[in-house]
Amino acid sequence: MSDGNTYAEVILPVPIPTLFSYRIPGSLKAKVKAGMRVQVPLGNRKVYKGIVRRCEIQEPGLAKVKNIQDVLDEYPVVSEVQFQFWEWLADYYMCTLGEVYRAALPSGLQKEYVPRFESCTMLAESYQDEEKLNEVMDGMSRAPKQLEILQHMVDLALEKGSMASGMTKSELSAGYAFSQSAYIALIKKNILVEYRERTSRLEYSGRKIEAFKKLSSLQQTALEKISSLFQKQQVVLLRGVTSSGKTEIYIQLIREQIELNRQVLYLLPEIVLTAQIVERLKEVFGDQVGIYHSRYADADRVETFLRVRENPVGTEYKVVLGARSAIFLPFRDLGLIIIDEEFEQSYKQADPAPRYHARDAAVVLAEMYGAKVLLGSATPSFESYYNARSDKYGMVTMNERFNQVTPPEILIADIREAYRKKRMRSHFTPELFSLIEETLSADKQLILFQNRRGFSPYIECFSCGWIPACIHCDVSLTYHKQQHRLICHYCGYSRAVPSSCPECHDPHLVTRGFGTEKLEEEVSILFPGYRIGRMDFDTTRTRKRYERIIRDFEGGQTRILIGTQIVTKGLDFDNVGLVGVLHADNLLNFPDFRSFERSYQLMAQVAGRAGRRDSFGKVVIQTTNPSHPVIQHIRNGDYHTMYMSQMEDRQIFHYPPYTRLLKVTLRHENKEVVEKASHELAGNLRKAMKVPVMGPQSPLIGKIQRMHLMNILVKLPRTAEIGDLKKLIKREIDAIRSNQEYRKLFIVPDVDPV
Repeated sequence: MSDGNTYAEVILPVPIPTLFSYRIPGSLKAKVKAGMRVQVPLGNRKVYKGIVRRCEIQEPGLAKVKNIQDVLDEYPVVSEVQFQFWEWLADYYMCTLGEVYRAALPSGLQKEYVPRFESCTMLAESYQDEEKLNEVMDGMSRAPKQLEILQHMVDLALEKGSMASGMTKSELSAGYAFSQSAYIALIKKNILVEYRERTSRLEYSGRKIEAFKKLSSLQQTALEKISSLFQKQQVVLLRGVTSSGKTEIYIQLIREQIELNRQVLYLLPEIVLTAQIVERLKEVFGDQVGIYHSRYADADRVETFLRVRENPVGTEYKVVLGARSAIFLPFRDLGLIIIDEEFEQSYKQADPAPRYHARDAAVVLAEMYGAKVLLGSATPSFESYYNARSDKYGMVTMNERFNQVTPPEILIADIREAYRKKRMRSHFTPELFSLIEETLSADKQLILFQNRRGFSPYIECFSCGWIPACIHCDVSLTYHKQQHRLICHYCGYSRAVPSSCPECHDPHLVTRGFGTEKLEEEVSILFPGYRIGRMDFDTTRTRKRYERIIRDFEGGQTRILIGTQIVTKGLDFDNVGLVGVLHADNLLNFPDFRSFERSYQLMAQVAGRAGRRDSFGKVVIQTTNPSHPVIQHIRNGDYHTMYMSQMEDRQIFHYPPYTRLLKVTLRHENKEVVEKASHELAGNLRKAMKVPVMGPQSPLIGKIQRMHLMNILVKLPRTAEIGDLKKLIKREIDAIRSNQEYRKLFIVPDVDPV
């Protein structure tokens, strides 16, 4: 190099589409490697923790190149495979590498991560000789407390296999009347030595590993078919009815990978599911199982991140169970990715960028590692089912429940007819009400599904019809009785419930509709004496709270579980005799081309919670439209017919899986500005491309957090030219962004929106 200096390209966690060049000072040349975190300056004041993408590059040709200030790692925390994955994500989802970096690394690694150290003790080297130690102990007749500590120390060291074994001070002091003064005396005599050792924040069970369960003939056949399909296809869809025993098949496949010394990523759509699945995996794999999701503390997530590849081969996590962000973990050798309930919307990241879909990204990640992907669901996404039917994926079907348990009986209850005949009891049709009584009398449990949280969707003035609305968003405020507040579920704005109407001053304000909180209150009145649990966003804000709700229901202490979509997602309870869907119309009457697909999936999944062992279960779906085709398909358990009818419409109107969608959302505080910019962008896109461009139009909720919204939907062909089309779209977006007239305008491209 011309100046004898060495330079590095660094990724910074900022939404700028470039890498940043820094000089590596001589004192750091031997330390800096690709994949390490470094501390670097940006601008006049900012200091960032970046990731070195490449080092020893040629002189970047800039007049002023700043120095790397410090190296924060002893070894790389990001591998070359991960970098390639990041670059694919940035390219496909139309964002920057900095945005991917911000999502990929746990926030603890983007700040100052401090490992945990604990005070430990061991025998001084000169006293690890048994003869010398006995001599010292024989002379301690006048120091019984010191002798007791020393004897306990020896016992623990021998249990660990060596007189040189160390232990934490808490281990040494447990189980007897430990004397701190006697302990200090042994330290002063140089018989015991104190030192500090890095320890883990993660919990270790030390539990005894249980034997693998014997598979049924149906499970064994499915396992063999999956293994056979993996010989020729990378992705296999396991379509198994609810309670068919898919988890045990997953466990057998995990065992095969561990025996090959490879790792497994097990993705779940909701972290509330991890409590039950972790328990089952740890029964057979013990502390080889790690957990990674957002409800864990930053430091815990960092430790899991590092333990996936930090330790020597053989001691790292072999299986990681996690939500969508777990695809960013630094696996040493990934052999299998399991994506349970692969149809779930929560696999798609909404905000901020990268707006990736974990299922689709996992397929790309697996290809980079030479790994296989197993998609599992009773109600697959139409995209995955289409890929399986067109032989892009392999497919294995399980049409029977485990041990041939009878599927639940599905009953359709007509809400409109019950109201007409004045037979409704609160929010319950006579069919559902009587079955609740029967279920409780039979000492069974039940689940009630209502897809709205809070007490009431809104309150209204009885006299003039005034409805309180959010000051930041175009939505009414939801009434939460327990907090006695009106809350916006989009921006979090809240206000106290007024004592009277601000328009006409009438004090008569009434609630309209009902959510899970109101349902809980009314069930407690109608069925007194039974413990009720509620599972929604408000009651599951922390890991311990949702684990307690599941544990209490699983143990039988809770008899009635009320919840939103969370209760539909793969939970496995033995004693559920009844499931009630309170208002199916809320799901069906939504203006989206996927509404029928999602309605079927949600109701079929929640129905699958009933009668999962050797008992017969029942499901009641309450609706004002019993003849609706989706309702009939659910009653008949006919996923395939529902799929075929919907696919005809999707092909005609060019919706996925026949096309790919790209939604462009424009946001601005001024409604006129966002409308003008969106029409200009849509017009430019139509001129630049010969593909359908829909809109612009205001979404169902046209203002969120003071920002007015407009959407443009582009339908892209599923061909190789999609990359070129996205470049054209990006070019037109950048042209709008550069226009000074549209300052403070946010333009957000969302590839494959759900």
